[in-house]
Amino acid sequence: MTTTLRRRIRHTRRWLGYGVLVLLILVALLVGVANQMLPLVERNPEKIAAWLSERVGEPVRFSHAHAEWTRRGPRFILDDLRVGDGAKTLNIGRAELLVAIYSGLLPDHPLTELKVRELSLTLVQDADRRWHVLGLPAQDQTQGDPLDRLQGFGELQIEKARLSVRSPQLKLDMALPRVDLRLRVDDKRLRAGASVWSNTLSAPMSVVLDMQRKRFDGVLWAGGDDLVLTHWAPLLAQVGLVPRDGQAQANLWAKLHDQRIDEVTLAADLQHLSLESMDPLPTSDGRLLPATASFDRLQTMARWSLIGGAWRLQIPELDVTQGKNTAHLGGLQAQVGERFVVQAKELDLSPLSALLSLSDRLPRSLRTFLAQSQPQAVLHEVSVQGRRNGQWHGSLRIDGLTLKPHGTKPGVSGLAGRVEFDERGGVLRLDSTPVKFEWPAGLRQTLDLKLAGTLALWRNGPGWTLGSEQLHIDGGDFAFDTRVQVGFQGDGSLPTLDLSAALAPSSFATAKKFWIMHKMPATTVKWLDQALVQGEVVNGRIAIGGDLDDWPFANHAGTFDARATIRNATVKFNEQWPAAQNMNLDLAFDGPGFTLEGTGDIQGNHVSHVSGGIASFHDSLLTLDIAATGSGEKLRELMIASPINDTYGEHLKAATIAGRAEVALRMDLPLGHDHSGKRIEGTVDLSDARLADSRWNLRFSRVSGRTRFSDHGFSADELKVHLDDQPGVFNLKVGAFVDDPRLAAQATLDGRFTAPTLIDRTDNLAWLKPWISGQSTWKARVDIPAGEKGKTAPPAQLHLATDLVGSALSLPAPLNKAADVALPLELQTPLPVEQGEVTLRLGELLRYRGVLRKDAPMLGSLQFGGGAAAPPRVAGLSVRGDVPLLDATGWIAFSSKGEGGAVLHDIDIQAKQLNLIDRAFADTHLQLDHGAANTQIRLKGTGIDGTIDISDDAARGVQGRFALLHLAAASTTTPGALPATIEVDDPAKLPPLRFSVADLRMGDAQLGQAELQTTPLPNGLRVDKFQTRARTLNLSAAGEWVRAERGTRSNFRLEFTANSLGQMLDALGFAGMVSGGKTRATLTGSWPGSPGAFSLATLSGSLKADVGEGRLLDVEPGGSGRILGLLSLAEIPRRLSLDFSDFFSKGFSFNEAKGDFVFNEGKARTDNLRIDGPAAEIRVSGTTGLRDQTYDQRVEVLPKAGGVLPAIGMLAGGPAGAAVGAMAQAVLQKPLKQTTRVVYHITGSWKEPKVVVTERGPPRAGSIVGDRGSPSGP
Repeated sequence: MTTTLRRRIRHTRRWLGYGVLVLLILVALLVGVANQMLPLVERNPEKIAAWLSERVGEPVRFSHAHAEWTRRGPRFILDDLRVGDGAKTLNIGRAELLVAIYSGLLPDHPLTELKVRELSLTLVQDADRRWHVLGLPAQDQTQGDPLDRLQGFGELQIEKARLSVRSPQLKLDMALPRVDLRLRVDDKRLRAGASVWSNTLSAPMSVVLDMQRKRFDGVLWAGGDDLVLTHWAPLLAQVGLVPRDGQAQANLWAKLHDQRIDEVTLAADLQHLSLESMDPLPTSDGRLLPATASFDRLQTMARWSLIGGAWRLQIPELDVTQGKNTAHLGGLQAQVGERFVVQAKELDLSPLSALLSLSDRLPRSLRTFLAQSQPQAVLHEVSVQGRRNGQWHGSLRIDGLTLKPHGTKPGVSGLAGRVEFDERGGVLRLDSTPVKFEWPAGLRQTLDLKLAGTLALWRNGPGWTLGSEQLHIDGGDFAFDTRVQVGFQGDGSLPTLDLSAALAPSSFATAKKFWIMHKMPATTVKWLDQALVQGEVVNGRIAIGGDLDDWPFANHAGTFDARATIRNATVKFNEQWPAAQNMNLDLAFDGPGFTLEGTGDIQGNHVSHVSGGIASFHDSLLTLDIAATGSGEKLRELMIASPINDTYGEHLKAATIAGRAEVALRMDLPLGHDHSGKRIEGTVDLSDARLADSRWNLRFSRVSGRTRFSDHGFSADELKVHLDDQPGVFNLKVGAFVDDPRLAAQATLDGRFTAPTLIDRTDNLAWLKPWISGQSTWKARVDIPAGEKGKTAPPAQLHLATDLVGSALSLPAPLNKAADVALPLELQTPLPVEQGEVTLRLGELLRYRGVLRKDAPMLGSLQFGGGAAAPPRVAGLSVRGDVPLLDATGWIAFSSKGEGGAVLHDIDIQAKQLNLIDRAFADTHLQLDHGAANTQIRLKGTGIDGTIDISDDAARGVQGRFALLHLAAASTTTPGALPATIEVDDPAKLPPLRFSVADLRMGDAQLGQAELQTTPLPNGLRVDKFQTRARTLNLSAAGEWVRAERGTRSNFRLEFTANSLGQMLDALGFAGMVSGGKTRATLTGSWPGSPGAFSLATLSGSLKADVGEGRLLDVEPGGSGRILGLLSLAEIPRRLSLDFSDFFSKGFSFNEAKGDFVFNEGKARTDNLRIDGPAAEIRVSGTTGLRDQTYDQRVEVLPKAGGVLPAIGMLAGGPAGAAVGAMAQAVLQKPLKQTTRVVYHITGSWKEPKVVVTERGPPRAGSIVGDRGSPSGP
C-alpha cells in the first residue's frame, strides 16, 4: 500500500470521527432542547392529541398527559385514553406513549410505541379448534378487530399481563402469572413477540408469532435455553405433572392455518428430568403411591401434523438415558383418522411405560400397573393398522419382557415371543428362552423357568380372558403341564381363574418354593417348612375354578382341588414331637385347607393309619388322627421324645414297657401364637406286655388294658397285671386325670400278693422277708403331690392296706400271727422313705410313727395296745405300751442278728408274760434306757429281777446282774414262744459278756450262784468261764464258739462235782431217787450251733463218770429208768425183782459206778459201764440211738449173796442229765455168782423197750466173761 493511500485513509477516518462527534453534539443539543420543551408540551395536551389523531386516523382524546424524557425519547403517560367518536369509541384507559426519536428513524421501526400494563389475557380454543386471544385493549367494545384501530399507534406493548390458556378439547386450563407482549400490525401481517414467565423467579420463555391476519395462517416458535422445569410447574400441571428436577433446552415450531394448529415440530434436550404425577396412584392396601419418573437425559425430535382430518405422529429421534442405559424409541410413526396405522421398527417400553404412568389421561388401574410393574421390553417390527371403529389387526415381536413384582403381585422377566392380535384378542407364541418368575410377597425365591406353549387373549363380554390350552412349565427340579384361563371382568375386581395342571415328580425341597407367603399364615408356613423334612411328591394334580375375590373359596364359593402322593417321606408334624419316617401320604388341598391320609413310622412305631389336615389356613389348626402299633419300649421312647416328657418325664424315664402296644392318637395343634385350641389325647392298648418302674422297683408282667393320655397327663385304667406271677389290677393317673387337684400323679395296685412281693420294693424293709409268709389281699396306693412353681415338690406317699388274712408272721411275740388270723395293717410312707415320716397301724396291737433312713437305724415311736404313737424321736426307737406276751429271747436273738435296722432308745413295756431263755415270766416289766455311754435293761417280774448293761464301748462288753433268775423246768411249754436256740450268724460279732446271778434256778434245780465270762475271738467267741456254785452241785465249763464252714460250732469241756449224787439229783428236781454217792463227771465234745444248741443227739465227744458209794431208793418204774436215753432199766428192775427177789426187794446199794460213753453221729456207745453193789454187779454195753430213740444194749447181772437187786426197779423213768444218769447206772456193777448170772438184751424204742433174757448161769465157752477185772464176791 502506497504512502498516499495511507494518508488518505487516515484523513478519512479523522473526518468521519469528527462528523460523528458533531452529529452526537447536535443530537445532544436537540435532546436537551426537547427536554426543556416537555413542560410546555404537558401544558398543551391538545397538540399531543391532535398529533396522535393525525397518526391514528381517528380522533384521540385523553384527560391528562404527563411527559418525561427517556433514553429512547419522550414518553407520555396518558390517562383515560380514547380513540374514535360516538359508538365506535375505544376506551383504552391509562397508557404510555413512547416517541422513539432514534429507532423510529430506522426503516421498519415504528416511531411511536403504545404500552399498556397489567392486562388479563386469555388464549382459548373453541369447539372448532380455533384459537382466540381475549383481553386486548378495547376488544370487548367493538365489533371489529381492535388491532385495526390500534395499528396507528405503531407498536403495541403489553407488560406484566396475566395469561390464561384454555382448551376443553385438550383438557387444558392453565394460568401464567406474567407475559410481556409486543405486537406490530402491518395491514395484513401480524407480528408478535412475547416473554412468558411461569413465576416471578423463573427465566422467561420466548415466543414469536408471524401470521397473516386475513387467513390466520402463520408460524409460531416457542423455546428457551436452560429452562428450569420446576419453574414451569404450572405449565406441566395442566397435563397432571409436577417437575421435581430438570433443565431443558427446547424449541417448538407450530404451523397455523385458519387459527388452527396443523403441525407441531419439537426439538428438545432435557437433563436430570424428574417428574411426578399430580394424581397419586391408589394401591390395593389403601395407600396413595406417588407416580414418578426420572431420566438422566431425554433427547427428542418429533413432529405432529394434521392432514385431511387425520393426525400423524413422527418421532424420528427419541433417546432416553437412565444411568448407562439409553433407550431408543426413534422411528415411531403413527397415523390416526378413519384408518389408523402405527409402525415402529424397535421400541423400548421402559421409559414409555414410566411416562405413561404419570398421565392422568389413562385409567388409574393401568397407570398403577405401569408404575408398579415398571414394564421393560423391546418391541420389534411393531405394526398396527385398521379402522377406528372397525376391524384392526397388528403384530409385533417382544423380547425381554420384564414386569417387576410389586405389592402382592408377582413379576416376570425374560419373556419373549411373537404376538398377533386384532380387535377381538391376541395370541402370544412363547419362545423357549429362560424366564424368571419373581413373587417376593408370595414365593420365597425366584423361579428359573422355561415355557413352551401359546397364550391367548380374547374378549369375554365386558372383560377379557387370558388362557392357554397347553402350557408346559419346566423349572429344573419341577415341571408341570397346565390348562389355564384367567378372566378379567372389567369391573376392577380380581379375575376369575380356571386351571388344571399335572405335576411331574418333585421333592419336598421343591415344594417349599411354592408356599404362598402372603396368603398363608406365617405360622403355617413355618410348620410346613419344619414338617416336610424330606420326601418325594408324585401324582400331583391341581384344579382351580372360581372368582379370585372369593379365594380361598370358603363355603364352596369356588373349586380348589390339589392332590398329590408323598412317598418315603420324613414328616415332623410338630417341632416338639419326633419326625415320622417312611411316610406314604395322600394329600388333598381344598382351598381353605388340606387333608392327608397315609401310613408310616414314628420313633420305631409303625403308623398303620394317619389322617387329618388343616381345615382353614386362616385358623391354622392342624388335626391328626394316628393309629400306630409297636413295642412298648418304642412307645416309651416316643413319649420321652415328645412334649409330654417336659411335664411327665420323671414318670416316663423311670418306667419301661415291653411287649406289643397299639396307639390311637388325636392331635389338635394350633400353628399360630394362640395355643388355646391345642389338644393331644389318645389311648394305648397293651396286651401281654411288661411294665416296670425303677423308682418303686415294680415289674409287672402279662399287662393288658388301656391307657389314656393327653398333653395334660395320662391314665392307665384298670390294667390287668402280674407282679411276681401274682395277678393284680393297676391304675396310674397323672396330671389332669388325677381327681385330687393337689396331686400330680396317683397309682394304685390291688391284688392278692405275698408279702415279700411288696417288701422287695423297699430296701429298708428287706429284713422282714424271713418273718412273713403266705398271701393276702393288698391295696397299695402312691400319691405324688403337685409341686408349686419354683419350689421342691413334697415326696410321694405310699399307702398300703391289708387284713393279712392268709399271711403268717413269725416274728417274736407279740408280732406273731397265724395265717388264718386277721390283723388289719395300714402303712403310709414317703417315697423314697428317707424323705418323710412313716406311719404304721396293726389293728389294735401296734401303732408306729417313725423315720427310715437308708443305711441308718430306724427312728420313731412304737405304741403297743391303746393310745397313739408319739412323734418320732431325734434318735433311736422308743417302745411303749402293754402286751399280752413278749418273747424277749426271740427279740434278743432277733436283735443280735442285726434285724430290723433299729437302735433302741428306750423301752417301757408291761408284759403279762415274758419269755426269756425258753422260760416264761409272768407280769414282767421291761425297761430299756439308752444313756450317753451305755444301754441298760431292767427286768422285774415273777421269777426274774435284774439288769443288763450294754456299753457303747464294745471292748467293755455286756454286763448282767441278776438278784434272781428262776427258770421254769425245761418241760414247761410256753404258748407262742420261739425256740431259744435262734442261730447267730457270726459269734465274732458278740461283745464280751460278764454275767452274774445270785440265785439261779432251773425248774426245781437250785444252781445257786452263777457266773459267765466270754472273750471275742477273730473267728468266734471263747467262753473263759461258766461256773455255778451250790451246796449240792458245782458246774464248771470252758470252750469256744466259732465260725465253721456251715454256720457255727461249739467246742467245750464240762466238769460236774457233787458230794452226794442224791442231793445233786434233788437240786435238779429228781428228789427221792438216789441217796449218797459222791460224784465226779467230765464231758468233752463239740456240736453244731451255739452253746445253747447242746444236744446229745448232735454231740461228738465222750463222757467219763465216777460215782462213789450210794444207794438207789425204791422207785416206781418209768421215773428215772431212762437217764438221758443212755440206757433203760425200767424193765430190768422189774425182771430182777422177779428173778432175784431175795436180793432186790428192798432197793439197791452200790459201792461205786463207773463208765465211759462215746458220742458220734447221733449214737452213744459204752463198753465198760459197771455198777458194783453189795448184792450184785451189773455190766452194761451196747449202743443207744439218740436221734431215732432206740436201744441195742447188753445187760449182764451177776448177783451176790445179800444183794438187794429189787431196788433197781426204783431207777425207772425221768431225765436227769447225761452225767447223773451214768453215775446212777454205775452203782450196779457188782458181780453175782456165776451160778446166778443172767444176761439181758434190751431193744426197741425208748418209750416201749423190749427186754429179753439171752443167757442164764455161767457163761458158755467163748462167751464174754462178765467179771473182767471185778472183785470177787463171797
